[in-house]
Amino acid sequence: MFFRNKVKEILKPRTINKTNELDFLYSSFPSEFHDDVSVVIDVLKKTDKVLSVFFTEEKIRIQYHQEVLLIPYRFYAKQVLEEKLQKLTLTQLTIFNCIYTRSNDGYIRQKYVEKVLQLENIPEWVIPYIIKLCGEYVVEILHTINDHFVRIDVDILAEFVKENKAFVHFEYCHMMSYWDENYRYKGVPKLKGYIGYELFQKNFGHNRSFERYYLDTLPPKEPKQKIKLEIFLKTVDLDQNYFFMPINGDQISTEQFGLIKSKNSDEFFRSSDGSKWRERLLYNTGYGQPKGFERLPALDFDQLIYIALSNNRFQTKLTQPETTQNVLGSVAVIMDDHLDEFVEFLTQQINNTDLFDDEQYRENLKLFCVDDTKSKGVGGNGKFSYEDFLNMKGSWFWLSRKVKDKIYRNIT
Repeated sequence: MFFRNKVKEILKPRTINKTNELDFLYSSFPSEFHDDVSVVIDVLKKTDKVLSVFFTEEKIRIQYHQEVLLIPYRFYAKQVLEEKLQKLTLTQLTIFNCIYTRSNDGYIRQKYVEKVLQLENIPEWVIPYIIKLCGEYVVEILHTINDHFVRIDVDILAEFVKENKAFVHFEYCHMMSYWDENYRYKGVPKLKGYIGYELFQKNFGHNRSFERYYLDTLPPKEPKQKIKLEIFLKTVDLDQNYFFMPINGDQISTEQFGLIKSKNSDEFFRSSDGSKWRERLLYNTGYGQPKGFERLPALDFDQLIYIALSNNRFQTKLTQPETTQNVLGSVAVIMDDHLDEFVEFLTQQINNTDLFDDEQYRENLKLFCVDDTKSKGVGGNGKFSYEDFLNMKGSWFWLSRKVKDKIYRNIT
């Protein structure tokens, strides 16, 4: 087994285009405050604290009067020195605090939501940041919000909830999932005894009718299809090399695979068969995401998923290390370039017993690391896990528990 058993989660700084990423924050606040947002963005751009801003690809949007707001999924940044904030107005400081309630660090989220809740008059556009936190898993934050809830004007809250029942229901479902995963078997056996349930039921007025508003935002379901791997046999040859990569953290070289760099492009030429290749980041086996090589033209999703699922099912002319490189390379490219298609594939196959009752298929699906608690630090790009990638897809929330149960527990 070449995977490490443990790996530290280290948030490594990376070079980003702060202008492009931070400018997305304009969409997170009402247009009447865009001048204030601009001031806050300037503060963030002048620091070296910001690493990344991630927005979800969920179809739910926040309705604010005649506008649509997009709340950041996660804001990856260290804290800015207080002295850098002294010239900000109250509105600008509130915007800054709201941004930091989306921090990847739970302690930072709690610190800044406390600042938000200390406002004498909490504006309506702050409410979605508070509700977003109520759908998450840090129970201390939920208690903080509950303790300060009297500071929120009930009429303003009611007006917001009325226009955003789909969003409230979506976060309610998140809350239930986190209760089931983290607290149901750790002292809070009943959902009604959980602080998150109390917040949504008592304070946000959530009830079953909210689900209808969320369902209206979903695309119509397509009929499920049986998996037929044989349909891909004509389009991909399992005897060919499609990826070269290190699988034990070792360094690799172009000479090792017979690759010659082109003088006129970034492509490589393989002298043994005349194939073309390009360099790219591939599968993290516990040593960070390595640089490897992908054969050109690039395979499509159907071909990649076939290679990934065919691992250890067919005899080929390749050596075992070569087969492993093909499989891991295919998984990496699917998760980097074809995530929507992968989620759609699982959605269509979720009730397919031919797939999930087969032990070898389940072992191959584990390579996609859909559950951080089971993947032990492999997969992902060193900063975000594959489950992080999937969690940014709104459709994954409804699918994740079923997929995890079928892959890891063989529940049919």
